[in-house]
Amino acid sequence: MLREITGVRQDSAEVRRRWFQDDYLDLFVWTDRAGALMAFQLAYDRPGDEHLLEWEHARGYLHRRVDDGRTAEQWGRAAPLLALGKRFPKYRVVGAYDARSAGLEASLRAAVREKLIAFNNARPRSRPRSRFRARNAHRL
Repeated sequence: MLREITGVRQDSAEVRRRWFQDDYLDLFVWTDRAGALMAFQLAYDRPGDEHLLEWEHARGYLHRRVDDGRTAEQWGRAAPLLALGKRFPKYRVVGAYDARSAGLEASLRAAVREKLIAFNNARPRSRPRSRFRARNAHRL
């Protein structure tokens, strides 16, 4: 069950930052004065292959794998880094979130869940070459 970590540093009077944690998830949320969700970071699969899904109102989504620095044993342990993540296991993570977030306020819980469901793993599509060729055929 996610429990709130108290004493989280607040950098702005306009934005409230909160942190919730259990053995599988870390949830960081940023809300405005009215309590509306502005951004969140959800770290999942913490004891295993940790990944991070981030959403921010102005920028959208980012999904990354957390490299905890254990792979550099020959040089000593390194600081954690964010690397390109695998495909987001949406239904597994949403199921874990549903089971563990019952203690959150209903509006916050629903807002984060809505964003989790809305995340699409698809990468941005580039413009097809055939369109470019057709438009510029007269130049060949």
